[in-house]
Amino acid sequence: MYVAISPPGRWLVRHVVSHLDIWLFHRSKGWLSITGLLGFPVLILTTKGARTGILRETPLIYVKSSENVAVIASSLGSTNHPQWYRNLLADPEASLSFEGRQGFYTSRQLEGTERQEYWQRMLEIYPGYNRYAELAVGRHIPVILFFPLDRKFFPLNLSSE
Repeated sequence: MYVAISPPGRWLVRHVVSHLDIWLFHRSKGWLSITGLLGFPVLILTTKGARTGILRETPLIYVKSSENVAVIASSLGSTNHPQWYRNLLADPEASLSFEGRQGFYTSRQLEGTERQEYWQRMLEIYPGYNRYAELAVGRHIPVILFFPLDRKFFPLNLSSE
């Protein structure tokens, strides 16, 4: 079930599934993704590139806590942080699209017991994060919590192109 734990599986997720997730997510107005069809809750994180200013989309597994949303910057166990994480360090505001709607959020990195609490909640959804932590030699995998900037959420009106 956890194909993204093996090297070929990580390659497949990074180079194929993530792109298909974004494509399918857009076509379904935010309701479907390959990862979601496998039973995982998926959102699309949109950040502004730290150097380029270009908007970047990344599909991620998430967990909700009230109106807040947490994700893990695992980069599939890479020894480098994902680019979206570096983008958030430069500008903590981002757009999250999930469950057929989109909202604007600000983010912060969790530490200590709060990080551990969300890490455990994410492990309940996808136990592979423990393997990613083993693979990410020399890198502490961040857990990021997003807070809505306002209470307005917008239905996704994504193009079907």
